[in-house]
Amino acid sequence: MGTSGSDVLKSAEACQACHSCWLCHAGRKAELLQEVTPGVVEALEKGRISRLYSRGSVLYHQGSRGGGIFCISSGLIKVYRTDAAGRVQIVRLAGPGEFLGFRRIFSKQASSNTAQVVSPAVVCQLPGPAVLASLAADPQFAQNILGAQAHALEKTETHLMRLVGLSSPGRVASLMLEYSAETPPYALAPLTREEMAQLAGTSIESVSRVIHEKARQGSLRLRGRSIYVEDRPALEKFVANEYRR
Repeated sequence: MGTSGSDVLKSAEACQACHSCWLCHAGRKAELLQEVTPGVVEALEKGRISRLYSRGSVLYHQGSRGGGIFCISSGLIKVYRTDAAGRVQIVRLAGPGEFLGFRRIFSKQASSNTAQVVSPAVVCQLPGPAVLASLAADPQFAQNILGAQAHALEKTETHLMRLVGLSSPGRVASLMLEYSAETPPYALAPLTREEMAQLAGTSIESVSRVIHEKARQGSLRLRGRSIYVEDRPALEKFVANEYRR
């Protein structure tokens, strides 16, 4: 684990917020546990460690080894890489039902990225030995892992297509569409301007310009540090036009 004791919010609330593998299995909340045998759920549940993490907590660092798979029960995690010059590029954001940390178990190589909490998150760590044993015991579990990996790859490919095919303003608008709530008041995920820039592959100044321009046009509403999508069709049309350039 990449956190210290101070990184974790240790309280009765944290324990109450933790979901068991049985609940995720029954509610089909996690794709990794769908249709697996009770023996797999029991094995993972025995070794599971659940914690409530505050913003800024690190689940694992780039270059780290070992550990298990991290299952996100709630909250938002950013996955990013840091180059030799110290520049940060956010590869993707992961939310409830998604898993992180596969590489460190299956390839036995050091992690190629860092996973850090964006908004307070309940995350379960599933121990590597239990995951590997479950792979051998249940083909459905192995199939689910492949599905989860395919889903993560699809998100990464979509992100890369956005970086390549869209202008800088288009990339910023696109991420606002992707990471805003699906229900009113359509709040954007609690990303800083710097995080938006790292995700969109642009500068902080460019992000601020797009935000204020779209707010003046009525597509966005600003309230303190929070951003709300007011006119989704207008943003979608803007992004579509930026693809054509």
